[in-house]
Amino acid sequence: SEDGVVVRGAQMLGTGTLMSDYLFVSSIQPLPPGADDYGLSVAIPVNHPRLRIYPRRPYARDVTAAGDYPLSAVYDETDALVVFDDVDVPAEHVFVD
Repeated sequence: SEDGVVVRGAQMLGTGTLMSDYLFVSSIQPLPPGADDYGLSVAIPVNHPRLRIYPRRPYARDVTAAGDYPLSAVYDETDALVVFDDVDVPAEHVFVD
């Protein structure tokens, strides 16, 4: 609509998810014929109340001084599963719909 779009579902996102102000979410795989309604490209603030972020466990288990590596010791590359629970995205944050 002219007001924006509603995003529902989940997507696995890569590096930097937990350290971002906004998530850039788009269809990265080619869509099959007839799935045009599912192609989008949007920016969503990570503090959106209807957005849930589930980071994976870190790979860096042998870090002896987490203070020396505060982010990589805890988050590594911060890959995460992001769940969109009817997230309203305003039109100015919709790049392709």
